[in-house]
Amino acid sequence: MDIFSGKLRLSGSILNELSKIGMTAPEVILLRTIHGADAVCELRRTGTKMVNHAAERERLADAYGEATNGDGANIYRELFGGQHLELPTKLIDYQDPETLPVVENIVTEDTLNSILA
Repeated sequence: MDIFSGKLRLSGSILNELSKIGMTAPEVILLRTIHGADAVCELRRTGTKMVNHAAERERLADAYGEATNGDGANIYRELFGGQHLELPTKLIDYQDPETLPVVENIVTEDTLNSILA
């Protein structure tokens, strides 16, 4: 299972941020669902580790099992279903910042000067 570090913005607020290390992929998914899609930021994959799915389910249920959505449904159960299902091991939308392409400066000094002239 992929392991991450990053910052968590409680309820998505930049004024209420804390650093988190050792987050598993399903924990990131839970935190995004509870606090908002952009609440987990500066996300970095720090490694992978073998995780017992039953133990991870228990840890997540202990930590986040009481969280409900606007309809009163349990977020943990809505996302991950029953005990017989495996948890996600990766974030499908994660892109390592180190491997993202570098965008070159599109506007040259000559172009900028001609625009400002």
